[in-house]
Amino acid sequence: MAIVGQERQSKRVTQVHPVKNIIFVLVIVLMTTVSAAIINRVNQDNGKELARAYSVEAAQAFYSFISEDLTLVRKASHSKAITNWFADEENKAKKILALDEMMNYAEIVPNVHLYLAIHESKNEYTTKGQITMENIVPFAQLDPDNITDVWYYECIESENDYVTNIDIEKHTNIMRLWINHKVKTDKEIVGVFCSGLIIQDIHSKLFGKLDARKFRGYVINKEGIIQLDDKSIFGLYIDEPVRYIQKENDNLAFNEALFSHLNSINGFFTDNSQSHVVRLSNRLYKYAAIEPIKSTDWSVVIFYNPTLLAGTLNFLPLVFVLLVVLFLYVIRGNTLTRKVIFSPMNRLIQNRLEKKTNTETFYSKDKNIEEGKLLKILRNSGMKRINLPYARVLVVDDVKTNLYVAKGMMKPYGMQVDCVTSGQEAVDAIRSETVQYNAIFMDHMMPGMDGIEATKIIREEIGTEYAKTIPIIALTANVTAGNEEKFLEKGFQAFLSKPIEIELLDSVIRQWVMDKTLEEEQSLPNPTDAEKANQPEKTEWVFLKHIEGIDLEKGLERFSGDIDIFMNILRSYTASTSTLIKAIKELNQDNMSDYAITVHGIKGSSKSICAELVGNMAEALEKAARRGDLDYVLANNNAFVEAVEKLIGNLINILHKAGFENQKPLKDKPDKYVLDRLQTACKTYSMDEIDEAMEELEKYEYKSDDGLVSWLRTNVNQVNFVQICKKLSDLSMQPMETK
Repeated sequence: MAIVGQERQSKRVTQVHPVKNIIFVLVIVLMTTVSAAIINRVNQDNGKELARAYSVEAAQAFYSFISEDLTLVRKASHSKAITNWFADEENKAKKILALDEMMNYAEIVPNVHLYLAIHESKNEYTTKGQITMENIVPFAQLDPDNITDVWYYECIESENDYVTNIDIEKHTNIMRLWINHKVKTDKEIVGVFCSGLIIQDIHSKLFGKLDARKFRGYVINKEGIIQLDDKSIFGLYIDEPVRYIQKENDNLAFNEALFSHLNSINGFFTDNSQSHVVRLSNRLYKYAAIEPIKSTDWSVVIFYNPTLLAGTLNFLPLVFVLLVVLFLYVIRGNTLTRKVIFSPMNRLIQNRLEKKTNTETFYSKDKNIEEGKLLKILRNSGMKRINLPYARVLVVDDVKTNLYVAKGMMKPYGMQVDCVTSGQEAVDAIRSETVQYNAIFMDHMMPGMDGIEATKIIREEIGTEYAKTIPIIALTANVTAGNEEKFLEKGFQAFLSKPIEIELLDSVIRQWVMDKTLEEEQSLPNPTDAEKANQPEKTEWVFLKHIEGIDLEKGLERFSGDIDIFMNILRSYTASTSTLIKAIKELNQDNMSDYAITVHGIKGSSKSICAELVGNMAEALEKAARRGDLDYVLANNNAFVEAVEKLIGNLINILHKAGFENQKPLKDKPDKYVLDRLQTACKTYSMDEIDEAMEELEKYEYKSDDGLVSWLRTNVNQVNFVQICKKLSDLSMQPMETK
C-alpha cells in the first residue's frame, strides 16, 4: 500500500513539473522583455538629454563669447561722446572725445574690429588696432541698393537696439561675427556702432567638442537661415547660397518643432525662453534639439545619433537575464517564488485585463462618459445672447470654411446668415436689393475684388440710401496697428480679427445688427430633460477625445459646445483646404502674390478651427511671400503641405467614423420638392435653408441618384451655389419622385 501511495505521489510530482517549467520559461521571457524595454527607455531618455545638454552647452558658449563685447558695445553706443560725434560728424572736438572712448573699448577687447556708419552722411569708417585721428576717415558710403550694405538698413529697421550677423568686412575682406548697435539721440537714430569678432574662435568654442560621427551642429537666425555649422566656416557664406535648416533634415516632427520655435520669437531670448527636443524617425539622426541663445534671436540646433551608446547597452539585457535565470533556478522550488513572483504577477495581469475591458475610447450619446473638460464645455455653453429672428446678414469670404465658421458662431442669435464667396457677388446682392440685409461681414483680402474695393463700390457707386448706410464689418486675419482707423476711413463701421472671438462678435452684433425696438434679450441655459424631449434629436457623432493638430476644447468653446456645427465646419475645412493645398505645390517668383493670398486663407481658416500649428506655419509663409523671400517659401512649403495633408487625413478619418454611426433608410430617388427648395436657397445665398435641404436629402440612402447627393454635399461645402443651380436646373426636366 505504501508503495502504491509513493507511486501516486510520484505521478503527481511528474505532472506538476512541466507546468512549473512552462511558468519558469514564461518568467524568463517576461523578465527579458521588461529589461529590454527598460534599457531601451533609459537609452532614449539618455539620448534626449545628451542632445539637450550639447545644445545648451553650445548656446551658453555662444553667449559667453559675445557677452563681454555686447556689454561694451552697448556702453559705447550709449556714450555721450560717441553719440554727439555721430550727430555732428564734422566737429573735430567731438570726434576727439569719441576716439578716446573707442580707444578705451579697444584696450578692453583684444583683436576687436570696429566699424562705424553715420546715418546723415552715410559715411563708413573702419579701424583695427591703434585708433588715431589719421586712420579714422571715411572709406566708403552706404548705398541702399548695394547688397553689401544690407546689414546697416536691417539694423536701423529692426525693432531691437542691436542685431547680430556674420558677414565679410568689405574693407579687409575678413569674415567676422558682428554686433551692430544703433546709436541714438533722444529723438532719432544717428548711426550704427559695430564690433566684429573673429569667427574661428567662436566656431571652435561651439563645435570643437562635437563628435562628427554622432552630431551635427548649427547656429540659425530667426528665419531659420544657417549662420554657422560644424563643418565649415568660410565656404558656408562665400561659395554657397543661403541655406535653411529645414533643408538639412526634412523630418516632420523636427519641422513642426522648428516652426513652433521660430514663430514664438518676439524680440531677444531670455533665461526663460523655451527649448525643444524631439525624437526623429529617420535613420541618420535620432534626436534634434533647438536651444535659444540668450540676448539674441539666434538659436543652436543639434542633431544627435546615440548609435554607439546604444550598442554598448545591448549587452546589458543578456547579463540581466542570466542573473534572473540563476536566481529563479535557485529558488523556483521554494514557496517564496510563488508568493513573491507568480501570485503578484497573476493579480497584475488580471487587473490589467479588467481595466482594458472597461476602457472607453469614444465619446458618444449612448455611452457612459466620464466628467471632463469636454463635457463641461458641452453642458455649460450657455452664454447670454440676444435673440434676433428678424435679422438677416450677408457674410463675404473667398475661403469656404470661414463662411461656415461665421455661420456657426452666429447660429445662437437665431438670425438668418447668407453667404457669398467674392466681393463682386456682394456688390450684386446689395445692388439688386432682392434681400434687405441688416449688416454685411466682409473679408478684407480676397482674390479679384477685395473687401475694400467692394465696400467702396457699395458706398459710392450703387447710389441708394440702403447701400450708403448698411453696416459693413471688416473681417481680417492681418491685425496690425492702425487697422481700425484704416477700415473706418474706407467705409466700414467696425472690424473683427480672425480667428473671430465670441465676445467681440457679440459686441459687434449688439451694436450694428440688433434693432433695439425689436430685440428680445434672452439667456440660453442648459435645456432641461423636458425641454430636450421637445427638441429635434441631434446627430449622434462618434467624437474622439483627441483630434491631433486641433485644440478640441478651444474649438468647441468657440462654437458654443455645438458638436454638429463644429463637425460641419471641419467637413468644410477638409473639402476647401484640399483644393487650396493643390494650388500651392507649384511655386515660382511670378505666382508669389497668388501664393500669399492662398496661404492667407489657409491661415485664417486653420486658426478658426483652432489648428494653431498649421495656422502659424501658414502665417510665416505668408509673410515670407509678401516680402518676396522665395528661398524661405521653397524651403518650408513642402513641410507645410505635409502638415496640412496630415491634419486633413485626421479629420477625414473622424468624419468617416461619424458618417457610419447610423444606418439610413433607403429610397429610390431624392425628392424633387427638396431639390427645388435647395435650388431656390442657392439663388438667394440662404445658408440656413441650404443646410435644411441638405439635411433632409442626407437622411436617406438612394438606389439610383447617380451620386447626386454626394456631389451636392461637396459643392455646398465649397459654396459653389452657381454650379448647384445649373446642375439642378439641368435635372429639372427629368422625372423625379415627388414628396
